[in-house]
Amino acid sequence: MKRIAVATIACLLIGHGPGLAQSAPPDAGDAKEAVTDARAEAKKSGKYVLLNFGADWCGECRQLEKTFADPTVAKFLRANFVVVKVPVGQMVGLNYAEQNVDLVRKYGVFTTAENAGIPSIVILDSAGNVRGRTDKGEWRRGDAVLPENVIRDLRRWAPKR
Repeated sequence: MKRIAVATIACLLIGHGPGLAQSAPPDAGDAKEAVTDARAEAKKSGKYVLLNFGADWCGECRQLEKTFADPTVAKFLRANFVVVKVPVGQMVGLNYAEQNVDLVRKYGVFTTAENAGIPSIVILDSAGNVRGRTDKGEWRRGDAVLPENVIRDLRRWAPKR
């Protein structure tokens, strides 16, 4: 029993435990429709689509969300991308529920901790062609998701106008 308590506390501290799950599960709906809508918006606006693959149990994903909310980063995102959050799974109590598996497979996103794949970004043009992506685990390092580094990385994928 003591080992279970210690393991649970360790999971909570590193961000992989059920205690850090959102109190109400986010919309577990199919993100394909959101991607289709984003592509249509991108076509009208001349922007690209940024698919943000992540999960509620992923500490790095939550950190990236905070970085995306930074005023400088948010301004850059609004000017260049239509952002679609693609949840790949969530902790519901003690169970893990996979989501949007078809999009994960289509874009070759690795979602397990062993593969260090999320957060993962895939950039699409309005026709759905992949224009850029983070490499496996590229944005898992703490300094990689600092606002200045995220903007630096996103500049290479922003549409050329």
